[in-house]
Amino acid sequence: MRIFLSFNSRDTALAEAVRAGLSRIDPTAQVFFSPVSLGAGFWLPRLAEEIAESESFLLLIGPSGKGPWQEVEYFTAFDRHVKDKSFALVPAVVAGAEALGLPFLRTLNLVEAPVVTEDKVLHRLLAALSPDGKRVVTASGDNTARVWDAETGKQIGEPLRHTDSVRSAVFSPDGKRIVTASSDNTARLWDAGTGR
Repeated sequence: MRIFLSFNSRDTALAEAVRAGLSRIDPTAQVFFSPVSLGAGFWLPRLAEEIAESESFLLLIGPSGKGPWQEVEYFTAFDRHVKDKSFALVPAVVAGAEALGLPFLRTLNLVEAPVVTEDKVLHRLLAALSPDGKRVVTASGDNTARVWDAETGKQIGEPLRHTDSVRSAVFSPDGKRIVTASSDNTARLWDAGTGR
């Protein structure tokens, strides 16, 4: 899953912790994080390209509130979300933080928590970024992909098994299937409901 992470530069340490946590829970997640992902030069077109190429947009509103570039990023992502409902736009708000000037924010699949870097919150974020918002699929070096309940963090069903490390696992846009790719040189299509 490709995730664009939008954050206020005054909350860079928090954003880095969220990025690291999402990547730890789902090693296949590709998180666009501007301090690492942007090179030198005029970067405004690159931001628009990354939002267009991402599968989801995570708007992090930390203790410093909304940053000046977040408004531009939010409106770009919101426009895409309106045109393409499979593009998840998820605001993650640290409890007490304000995001004034971002219309329709509370109509989205908002995740609000005192500490957004806790595992249970990170699971909720990954689920909100998934097609149905209730499940998370992860790939693992133990030759499996697993589906998790986002609210409880508990595994759903049996592991989806390969004969070597699973490098990628993603839901189809409708959430009915899962595609896995493995170092065993296979890709498999699974029924997300039955695991077959």
